[in-house]
This record gives sequence, C-alpha cells and structure tokens, in this order.
Amino acid sequence: MGNLNPTQRIIDVIKNIEERKYQLPSIQRPFVWEEDQIFRLLDSLMCGYPIGAVMAWKPSEKIKCRHFMEDYYSGDRVLSQLPISFEENAYMILDGQQRLQSLYICFKGRYNSERLYLRIDRLADPSESNLNYEFDFLSDAEAVADAGWVHVSELLQLRVKDINPFVHKRLPNASAEIHNLAIEIISTFVQEFTMDQSLLFQEVEDSLDYNHVLEIFERVNSGGTKLSKSDLLFSTVTLKIPDMEERFVRIVDDLNDSNRHSFNTDFIIKAAFVIFNKKAKYDFIKLRDDVFLDTLANEFDHLEKVFIAMRVWMDGKALIKAGRFLRSQLALIPLIDYLMLNKKYLGPSDGEESNRMKQYLYMAFFTRLFSRAADSTLDQLHDILVLAYQKNPGQFPIEEIGAFITKREKKGEYRFRDEYLWDLDLVLNIIDGGVLEIPKVRSWSLERDHIFPRHQLESRKIDQDVNDLGNFRLYGKSRNISKSDKMPNADTDFFGNDDPDLQKLYREACTNLTQEAFSAFVHKRSELIKKKVVSFLGF
Repeated sequence: MGNLNPTQRIIDVIKNIEERKYQLPSIQRPFVWEEDQIFRLLDSLMCGYPIGAVMAWKPSEKIKCRHFMEDYYSGDRVLSQLPISFEENAYMILDGQQRLQSLYICFKGRYNSERLYLRIDRLADPSESNLNYEFDFLSDAEAVADAGWVHVSELLQLRVKDINPFVHKRLPNASAEIHNLAIEIISTFVQEFTMDQSLLFQEVEDSLDYNHVLEIFERVNSGGTKLSKSDLLFSTVTLKIPDMEERFVRIVDDLNDSNRHSFNTDFIIKAAFVIFNKKAKYDFIKLRDDVFLDTLANEFDHLEKVFIAMRVWMDGKALIKAGRFLRSQLALIPLIDYLMLNKKYLGPSDGEESNRMKQYLYMAFFTRLFSRAADSTLDQLHDILVLAYQKNPGQFPIEEIGAFITKREKKGEYRFRDEYLWDLDLVLNIIDGGVLEIPKVRSWSLERDHIFPRHQLESRKIDQDVNDLGNFRLYGKSRNISKSDKMPNADTDFFGNDDPDLQKLYREACTNLTQEAFSAFVHKRSELIKKKVVSFLGF
C-alpha cells in the first residue's frame, strides 16, 4: 500500500496531475462530460456537498497509461492521447476520471477553446438553473468585456488577505452590496478549492493484480459516470492490444456514417465473441484468453473489411439507410459471421447470395427473432452457419435458418405473413426503395403521412380503412408540416401512382371522396405494396 493522503486539497490535486503523479490507465473510458455536468460538480464543491471518493491504484506491474488532457473538444471520442509507458510512483485513477479531468480542464486548459470563469458579482438565477453559483466557459473576448467574470486560475492564487483588494480593483464602481457579495463568493471559492481538503481518495491495495482491479473497477459506484461491462471489455482489449482503440473507433464511425446509425464498440465486441467461437455472452474471462486476443489482433483487418462491406450492402441492397429501419443491430452479427467464415471480405456477391441474406435479415426483424434470449439465439445461429460452411461453403443457409425462425416463432411453415405488413416503417421503407433519415435535421426527418388526411376523411363521415397500410407513405417532416391536412392532388407522390388501375381509383377518390371510393383505393394499393415486399424478400 502506498502513502496516499485520503483527503486532499483541490489545488494540490491539480498540481499533482500537472506533474503526472496521477494518470489514467488504459482501462478508462474517454472523457464524456458535458458543460452542465462540469458546472454541477463545481457548484457542489462550492456548496460543500459530497462528490464521492476518487479511487486510485499504484500498480506493481508496468501497464500502459495516459496523461490527463488540458484541452477538450466536445464530441472527441478517443481518449486523451495514445498510451504511454507506466511512470514510476504514479497513481492510476480507477474511478473519478470525469471529475478530475473536469477540474484539470477548468484550471489548466480549455473546453471547446474556451476557458472557465466564475461570476463574482451575482449568484446564479434560480429560475434558469438549480445551481447556486454561476460558472461558464467563455472566449477571451467575452471575458474581457465583462469584469464580473474572473478566470478561476486567478482565484487559485489569492490568499484571504488579498480578496478585498482584488474586488476593489476588479469592480471599482460596485455598490457596497455587490462588493460584499463578490467578497463572499471569492472567499467561498478560495476556502473550498485552496484551503479545505475537499477531495476524498480511496487507495486500492497495490499488491492486487490487474484482473482483481478490473473486478473492483466494475463494482465501483461513486456517483460518477458509470461504466458498463461492455465499456470495461473494450477498455481491456485496448489495454492488452494498444492500437485497438483507434481501430474500433474508426469502424464505429464508418458504420454510423454521419450519425445515420447508432453503433458502438459494444456491437463490435459481441460480434467478435460470436465469430471467434467465444459465445455471445459478455464475460471477463474471455479477455484473459491469449488465443482469443491473438486471433482478434491477427484477424482484425479482415473483420474491419467485413464490417464496412456489411454497411455498404445494408445501405445498397438491403435498403437500410438509417437506424430507424434497423430493427435489431444484433441481427447483423450472423451475416458478418457468415462473411468471415467464408472469407468474403468484400461482402456478398450480387444475386442469390445477397437475396438470401436480405430475406433472413428482414424475417429476423418481422419475427422479432432477437427480442428474447438474444445471446443464445446468436450462438445457435453461429452453430448453423458453421455446420452449413462445412457442408456447403459459400452459400448462405437460408433454408436452415428459416427452419430455426419457424421453430422459434411457433406459427407453422416458414413464409411471409400478412401481419408483418403492419410494421409500417419497414414496409414503407422497402416500397420507397430505401429512405435516408437524419432525425436531428428537419429536412431529413421522416413522418408517416396519411395520403388522404384523417381530418378530410372525418369531415366526410369516412371512418373505415383510414389507417389502412394503403393510405400511408413516408414523407419529409418539413414538407408534411407545410402540407398540413390538404387533400391530395395530381402532383401527390406515393408508391403505386404509376399503376394504371390504381391511378384510376385514386382519381375517382379525389373527385368524389366517398367510403366506397376511398376503400377501393387503399385496398388496391395495399395489394401492390404486399406484392412489392414479398418480391423484395424473395418469397
């Protein structure tokens, strides 16, 4: 056990971070705190609230670690920098990274190129926040324009006897009330950040090996940013294979393709477990298997190619261009597994192979194949794929997988069922040839739109088939808002408007909107939609 002081002043901790006496082991996740989380931490310290203990460990073995970073840009996903060699006498921060990294950025660096300031001439407005003190990250120009903002590093240098003169110089024209308030705020700051031992440290026994520390790390609940088991598994992989972090992040970014999807490292790790015969369930012991880690390292280039090929195939052939239409990310793992087994690093060939894979994927969506016992489902599909590869390599075993789906669904033979048509998003996406959606951008956000608006139907006493599939389409949110509940016309775009029989029924409904005319239109369009979907899936 080292000689770590269990209570420490914040000013001393910051200095020790600067001198690299505290560092981050590679099991730590990236810094993820937003500005409001940082402000709440600072406010809690100013109020004397407990913020939880920092857990530190001085390892006896040499491990890879990282320095704390001075500057942070929101959205950064890689850890502070590439791993460095273990430094003698340094403590590794196992829990408390987000808090200590926040403090170090606040006092020694910048957040999105801006420095941290404390407002000394007023308290926080309770109507705008639940904080007691007002902190903010400001540009240098913004701070200079308002003397009420003081950079926190200036305040760290103040002694108690310096506070009154500092306020006189900083706010020479302030009223007595503001002057006294500023003295009170600065005094509180100096007390909490430079005088009181505000930070609690808990030291982990230095004789514990790395695997024991992992178990401790998982169980820690100190009020900071929690780590899931998958976070720990990823961190463990990057510790044992240092260049993996950058490679994992590269794959995730490519899969997400400008935020169209929401893949994470969790998905990659689970896929690797399945593909390399370790079974889908998360388990630390798998990361202690040098054979598995060597396989992962040696095959990672191939695995990366397959992931990217899968994303391209999913976008171009399976018509899944956005996360809205990807009902289960886990459903992709058997496809990736198949491609790896058959060494198809550039993806499936066009034609029958691609169609078989596409049928499986959508049937997995429609039947909710992964809605229960997902790990065991992945393991059983892996066994099917391995056996099929041994018997007939190079052919995706849709017959065997179809039989497996039928057994799980317990509804009789393997086939497309009309009930699947009521997964409206999937069906409408198929008939539209794959639709791109970026939800946070209004012009790229989609809504399900009634071709004949409900209000228009209700006003004509039409109450049957209003929400029939045949009356739906996917439509851009901005255009839908401007369209409101207007009646459709000759320019209205929807699947099937190039079919002569449907076009005739549509014109009749537009001209004389009765229950009979409307129902005839939607039933005919529903038939066309079903025919298109069944054909697309190869049934």
